[in-house]
Amino acid sequence: MHYGVDLGNMEVLWKRALHELDGSCSARSSDDEKERAFWHGYFEKKTEYCPDEYSRPIAAAVRAILTDKHPDTILEIGPGWGNYTFMLAELCRELTCVDISPDVLRFLQAVAARQQVYNLGTVCAKWEDAVLPQKYSAVFAYNCFYRMLDLKACLEKLHRAAEFHVIGMTSGPEQPFLKEFETELGLRIKWHRFDYIYFTNILYAMGIDVNCRIIQLEKVYEYETLDEAVRRESARILDSEYSQEEVRKIIARYYLPQNGKFRFVHRFCAAILYW
Repeated sequence: MHYGVDLGNMEVLWKRALHELDGSCSARSSDDEKERAFWHGYFEKKTEYCPDEYSRPIAAAVRAILTDKHPDTILEIGPGWGNYTFMLAELCRELTCVDISPDVLRFLQAVAARQQVYNLGTVCAKWEDAVLPQKYSAVFAYNCFYRMLDLKACLEKLHRAAEFHVIGMTSGPEQPFLKEFETELGLRIKWHRFDYIYFTNILYAMGIDVNCRIIQLEKVYEYETLDEAVRRESARILDSEYSQEEVRKIIARYYLPQNGKFRFVHRFCAAILYW
């Protein structure tokens, strides 16, 4: 670290970013039981295993990074519905998943049994409280930081947990019409307020220079009508009163008719940090 560099207090800025605009935390962020209840309801509806399409190029990049390290054991933090879990299991002798939700872990164990994956172990705990049975060859954590208010402490624990580390999240840019709502119409927008750059700066302040790989992603949104697109894409406007017609004009620049539907291709990024 360059001792003359002053980045400000990134830990405070991260905590502020995780709070709502009124200073409160969402129920899932602040209440462990609400988080468990969310996942319980989620897996009552989700029975089939299918990684999200956007995760495939991320998984390919992570595979390339980890393959060179020949990890014997891997720890995955916050696996969710397993976008990366079974790719990780292919790379090591033993994979351990840590999650606060027993439903998450039961779902992954059931998928592992169907796919005859026998090297998957689990630890049911909040990351901050998890007691790990060993130090791992590698640790992987992706899109699982939305509840980690004390990010520096969580990253310090992650750093101690393994010899090699891969973390990241999907990131901006956000949909361009949101910016036009703000700049052209003067509307207040509920922006996503946290980003991978906090990780980079907090790790730098810890004396860790990380490698960063940015992957370009895209997701296609389709609606039956332009009115439906306007209704869905207006959800992040914070103002209660505004011109629906002006919003509709902006949305119409991006949602174009194609095959009887209105289609928009959203281009965004994934950030993978590793050290």
